[in-house]
Amino acid sequence: MTSPHASDRSTPGANSGVVTFNRGLIALALYGVIFVVIQLASGVDYDEITETTGNLISFVLLPVGVGVLALAALTVKWGAATELLSEPERTRKPVILAFLPVLIVLYGVLALATTPWDDWNGSLIALIVIGTILVGIGEELVYRGYVLVGARKRFNEVGAWFISSATFGLFHGLNLITGQAVGTTVQQIGTAFLFGSTFYLVRRWSGTLLLPMALHALWDCSTFLHAGRGEADAGVATKDAAMSLPISLLVIFTIVGLVMVLRRRPEAQPAA
Repeated sequence: MTSPHASDRSTPGANSGVVTFNRGLIALALYGVIFVVIQLASGVDYDEITETTGNLISFVLLPVGVGVLALAALTVKWGAATELLSEPERTRKPVILAFLPVLIVLYGVLALATTPWDDWNGSLIALIVIGTILVGIGEELVYRGYVLVGARKRFNEVGAWFISSATFGLFHGLNLITGQAVGTTVQQIGTAFLFGSTFYLVRRWSGTLLLPMALHALWDCSTFLHAGRGEADAGVATKDAAMSLPISLLVIFTIVGLVMVLRRRPEAQPAA
């Protein structure tokens, strides 16, 4: 996995810092083990996540909340917050990168506008909002944080992008263990890889991990609510034809953006 300029690090301090590849793997393993163990202990099937408040608490809020706390403890212990949240490889080009956050917000608005609100009560909505905020924080901290930053210490930028996006996709394969269908899981792995790449580009464009965290939470929250009660669809909302436009543009812009960004020499603009 090489590119003409991927290993040319003009950014000061690109190989310094406390987040190593091994520490990235530790964070990945810790979050994954906590997530799976608590979910299995809950006894809740994946397809039953949104049926009751108890299911949401035991299957989403508890494992993700404990996972985020564990990551926070590691981050404090290693003094890694600034390195994880700031993007040394920031780039504002190509200009289509600026449209990625816009398209995700548009997707979220359309999904919420076509949500079957009669399926939901206030408690379930509140738990889904809280749970998906925690998911956005936890998963971005692991994959576009620890894994990406750590992989950059050992691989070039193409390799770091691929490893962070591939592990994010494979993480969703764990849903097989908790009862999700094989075909749905395979599709979700591919979707997660693609949109993990989108969040990678958003980090590169914005100069911070905070924006991918917020957009990730919006994506999951709007998709869960759009799916309706008793449906656990954390992939892509597809109930309305209007969704096809932002999704299609997001896919195209992500692919084009990846090709252009990964062929480009880093601009060496530290995040503000």
